Amino acid sequence: MKILILLSTYNGQQYLPELLDSVENQTGVEKEIIVRDDGSQDQTLNILQKYKKQYENIEIHSSTNIGACKSFLSLIQLAKEKDNYDYAAFCDQDDVWLPQKLSAAITLMLQENTEFYYSSYQLVNQNLKKLSSYNQFIPIKNLATSLVYNSVTGCTIVCTKKIIEWASEAHPEHIMMHDSWIFKVALAHQCGISIDSRGYILYRQHGDNVIGGTETLAERFKRRWQNFIHPKCLRSMEAEELYKYYYDSMNPENQSIIKQIHNYRQKSFISRLSIAFNPVFRTGSITNDLIFKLAIITKRY
Repeated sequence: MKILILLSTYNGQQYLPELLDSVENQTGVEKEIIVRDDGSQDQTLNILQKYKKQYENIEIHSSTNIGACKSFLSLIQLAKEKDNYDYAAFCDQDDVWLPQKLSAAITLMLQENTEFYYSSYQLVNQNLKKLSSYNQFIPIKNLATSLVYNSVTGCTIVCTKKIIEWASEAHPEHIMMHDSWIFKVALAHQCGISIDSRGYILYRQHGDNVIGGTETLAERFKRRWQNFIHPKCLRSMEAEELYKYYYDSMNPENQSIIKQIHNYRQKSFISRLSIAFNPVFRTGSITNDLIFKLAIITKRY
């Protein structure tokens, strides 16, 4: 069982060795690491070259800075050129993986006969001391719920090679993040989803994180209020990309769901109310579901 690990790096010298050690120490699986460095200006590339000489299972690609999301999408394109792997996993440069992270994911996927896995995680500070999290871990297994809220953290994802191939067929311009996107690609193709409430990753929080998990309830409310006042509407743009590339791959149920979101701003107020209060678009979280309803009705989704 071989797993291709997709790692994007950018000025990661401080924590990268610890991450690479934890990846190389994964038990029960054969692994290869493909790295895309996103224009680092520190010692990141030197560290990667050192580990490549030591382990010989690391392939390094260095390019200009395009940001984390596009860097991971580039990694998906690089992965499609490879044939000798069964699963792929996404990896951040500053976390620590517990030794059984990958084997636990594969075991659960095989038991449940699924194609996509994601899990919870343990928040830690820069010194790996455990932190409390205010974020909700909401298990999501269907497309409609994923359009309301994204609960998937990229560094916990493991998926089959086929999902990587499907994702490589698209070149989306406007998505929230690579993890949200590839999860929806899997759901668009009716893939089975395994969700693990146990966390096998120490998800490090520090000042340079692109996206963190220590946001308080008050901070989350403030951020969401600002997004409501000045909407970027990335959720609807991501849905439009999904419609553009994968509508024909969806079953009738998913086609019906994505058609409701498609061009929703051009629909009447009554139609938007119908979307907002359609019971399929709910997570069970009063806050998340209310935000979705308001965003649809006011054209801020």
